[in-house]
Amino acid sequence: ELEHLCRYITRPAIANELRPCAFWPTEPTSIVGPAPRLEREIPVLVVGNTGDAATPIDNARRVAAELGAARLVTVDGEYHTAFGTNQCAMRIVERYLIDASPPDADTDC
Repeated sequence: ELEHLCRYITRPAIANELRPCAFWPTEPTSIVGPAPRLEREIPVLVVGNTGDAATPIDNARRVAAELGAARLVTVDGEYHTAFGTNQCAMRIVERYLIDASPPDADTDC
């Protein structure tokens, strides 16, 4: 898993954050249960970047799927955050936060 993530690492700070995990002395355990299924009038907005080493896009996809009432915005980018770095994502997030208006379907930026 770490080797897979390393190809997305573009900044030393991200690499430094991942380093301790590579040598953790125990096997991972799951202490978090499944995400709650949401019944909402307004879907949750989930934003993920394709090249984000800190929060991989597969995690965003899983979160959106597990929540049920969610819209996924997938940003083609090699950074950790889309807001402030991608105009398409910024428009969607601003419309969601200001007007409570999510996209009609999952969206690629």
